[in-house]
Amino acid sequence: MKNKIGSSYYINKTERNNINQSIKEGIVTKTTSALSALPDKKMDEIDYLSTVEKVKSQISYDELIAEGKGKSTLDLIVSLIVDVYLRNCESIYANGMLMPVERVVREFEKIEYEHILYVFECVESASAKHEIINIRNYLQTCIFNAPHTMDIFYDTQVNYDMHNKFHKKE
Repeated sequence: MKNKIGSSYYINKTERNNINQSIKEGIVTKTTSALSALPDKKMDEIDYLSTVEKVKSQISYDELIAEGKGKSTLDLIVSLIVDVYLRNCESIYANGMLMPVERVVREFEKIEYEHILYVFECVESASAKHEIINIRNYLQTCIFNAPHTMDIFYDTQVNYDMHNKFHKKE
């Protein structure tokens, strides 16, 4: 039943309830089919755990923990990288743009210990200046850009420090 406003977009509550019931039925169907695919699900979990270990090794996770980096932030970084590695679609948003997953994976494969230290520094610097609204997107962008921006960032920081040190003596 349409609302008196006359727009086809307005529907009454009973029609919404019918829509919700069909959604619930779809969930039951998906759950039933998920149970029949249990061996595949177990294999996916093994792939996931194996990829987590690969990423932790790639970024020297234990060294970062020993250095006092936040475990919850590191776990989120690992999770973001793993999600990209295991993504089953053709494109993903990274750096504010829709990109082929393969390109994002190639960039993430370059990430090492030093890049994660740089990502932590970027987060600390940005959060001191303003609130980071979507931390997952911000981290994913930092990780994606780290192989290309880290060296330039440190070079400009050194140049800035040297310039200020030189001019303070005058």
